[in-house]
Amino acid sequence: MMRGGLGSRIGSEQESYKLGRLDRDAVRDLVRRAGTYRRDLIRALGATVLAAVVSAGLPLLLRLGIDTHIAAGDLAGLGLVILTYVLLQGVVWWTAYWQRLLAERIGQRLVASMRRDLFAHLLTQGMDFFSQHQVGGLLSRLTGDLNSVAEVASSGSLGLVADLVGVLLTAVVMFVLDWRLALVALAMIPVVLGSSVFFGRKLRQAYAQVRSKAAEMGSNLQETLAGMRVVQSLAQESASLDRFDQVNIGSLRASMYAMVVFAVFFPLMTITGNLGTAAVLAYGGHLLSRGAVTLGTVVAFLAYVRSFFGPLRELSQVHNTFEAAGASLARFWQVLQHKPSVQPPAEPVRPERPRGEVEFREVFFGYGRGTPVFSGLSLTIPAGRRLAIVGPSGAGKTTLVNLLTRFWDTETGAVLVDGVDVRHWPIEELRKVVAVIPQEAGLLPGTVLDNIAYGVKQAGLEQVTALAEQLGVNELLAGLPQGYGTRIGPGGTGRVSGGQRQVIAILRAVLRDPLVLVLDEATSNVDGRTEAMINAGLETALVGRTGIVIAHRLRGVALADEIAVLDRGAIVGQGTHEEMLRTSDLYRTLYETQGLAGAELAGAKKDRTRAVAATPPPKQR
Repeated sequence: MMRGGLGSRIGSEQESYKLGRLDRDAVRDLVRRAGTYRRDLIRALGATVLAAVVSAGLPLLLRLGIDTHIAAGDLAGLGLVILTYVLLQGVVWWTAYWQRLLAERIGQRLVASMRRDLFAHLLTQGMDFFSQHQVGGLLSRLTGDLNSVAEVASSGSLGLVADLVGVLLTAVVMFVLDWRLALVALAMIPVVLGSSVFFGRKLRQAYAQVRSKAAEMGSNLQETLAGMRVVQSLAQESASLDRFDQVNIGSLRASMYAMVVFAVFFPLMTITGNLGTAAVLAYGGHLLSRGAVTLGTVVAFLAYVRSFFGPLRELSQVHNTFEAAGASLARFWQVLQHKPSVQPPAEPVRPERPRGEVEFREVFFGYGRGTPVFSGLSLTIPAGRRLAIVGPSGAGKTTLVNLLTRFWDTETGAVLVDGVDVRHWPIEELRKVVAVIPQEAGLLPGTVLDNIAYGVKQAGLEQVTALAEQLGVNELLAGLPQGYGTRIGPGGTGRVSGGQRQVIAILRAVLRDPLVLVLDEATSNVDGRTEAMINAGLETALVGRTGIVIAHRLRGVALADEIAVLDRGAIVGQGTHEEMLRTSDLYRTLYETQGLAGAELAGAKKDRTRAVAATPPPKQR
C-alpha cells in the first residue's frame, strides 16, 4: 500500500527542473542545517531501520506458525507464535511512531530556521529587490517551498531509507525461502515500474496544467478585487463575471482531467501489485501440490509480495519527488544568495555632534539602464534650514529622498549628512537621524497607538498624546471611535480617513526625534481644511530641525526658507518664493497653474512664525 500523499507530491512537482542544475553550496547548506539535529536524525534512522527489519521478519512467523505448530496441532506453540507476532507488530508501531515524530520535529525546526534566515535576509534588501520580485512569489518561498524542502530532507529521506531497506530485505528473504517463487514475484517489477513511471509522467503534466490554470484564476481574482471600485463605477460586473467564468471553467476542466488520470493511476498501481500476488499464488499452489514447498512458505510469500511492491512504487517516484524539492531549494537559495544593493559600511562613521546638514555632491544616479535621473546634481541644505523642492512629475524629487535615506545608493558622487557620506553611516542610525513622512502613509494592522509608536519601544499613550497636543493635531485622532485604541485594517483603510492616516505618519516620524525631517508630498491627498491643520502641526514639528519639503501643491512651500526648482534631474533655480516668481519660468508656470493666491502663502508664513515662537527647540543630542 502506498504511503499517503503520493498524488499531492506528484502534483507539486516542477517537471522542468533537473537535479543536476542544483547548486552544490545549496545542498551543503541544507546538510549543515539538518546536521544541527543529528541526534534526532540518528534516532529516527535507527527507528526506521528497526521497523524495516522487524517487518521483514513478520511473514517468517506466519510460516513458522503454519508449518510447525498448526501442522502438528501444537496450540501452545501456536499461541506463543501469535503472542510474538503481536509483540513485534507493537514494536513496528512504536518505531513508526518515533520515526514519524522525530522526522516531523526535524522538519518543522528546519522550516522555522530556514524561514527565519530568509525573512531576516529579505529585511536587508533594497527597494530595487522588491521592485523586481512579486510579493506573492516571496511568500511562496517562505511557505510552500520551505515546507517542500524540509519534508524531503526529513521524512522524505527517512522514507527513502525505509523503502530501500524494506525492498532489499524482502528480496533477500524471498530468495532464501524459495528462489523459484522469488523469481516469479520479481518478474512483475518491470510492469509495476513501467506503469508507475508512465502514469507518473501523465500526472505531472496534468497537475502542471492545474497549477497554470490556478495561477491564471488567482491573477484574475487579484486584479478584479483590487480594482473593484473601477469595476463597479463603470458597471462592468457582468463582463468581469464572464471573464472569471472562462478562467474558472478552464481550471475545472484541468482539475477534472487530473482527477481522471489519478483515478486510473491509483487502482492500476494496486492491480499491478496484485498481479504479483496472483502469480505467486498460482505457481506456489502448483509447487505445493507437488510437495516442493510448504503451505507456510506460500503464505509467507504472499505477505512478502504485498509488502514488496508498495515501497517499490514509492521508489519509482523518488526522483520526481526530489526534483520537486530541488526546485524549491534552488528558489530558496537564489533569494538567500541575493546580495543587497545597499550594504552596511565595513567601518561605520558617525559625527560626534550631528546637526542635520544635508549635501548632495555631484550625484549621478539612474534606475537600471534607463535615462539617468541625475547627472552631477549638487545641492546643500544647512543644518536647521528648510528647503522646498518643487518641480513637475518625474523630475527626481522623490529620488532625492531615496538617496538620502539609502533606499538606493548613488552611482558616483555622494550624499552627505553632517559631512559624512551616508554610505559610511550605520544604516539604522542614519534612518533615526533622517525621518520621512511619505505621501502614502504605510500603516500596519493594529491600533492607532501601535502605528504611531512603531519603532519607539518606550513610547506610551501619554507621550503620544502630549506630542499630538504640541503639534495641534490631537483632535483629528481623539475623535475616533476608540481614540488612540481604534484598530486599523491592512493598509490603514476602513477605520481612518486620509487626513488621519497622514497625522499618524507625522506623529510616528516626529516621535523618533529626527534631526532631518523630510516631507514627501505629505499633504497632497487631503482636503484643504485638513491640510491647513496638518501644515500648522508640521510648522511646529520642523522647529529646530532641518526640513526638506517635497512640494507638489505649492502651498507647502510656505513651510520652507528657500525653494529649489528641480527639472529633469537638475536644479534650475533656487531662492525665495518672490525670487523664483521673478527668475524661474517653470516655477511661475506651476504657481499660476495651481491658481494659488499670494495671500495663502502669506497666511501660511504667519502660521509658521507663531509656531516658531511657541515651540521649544528639540533636545540636543
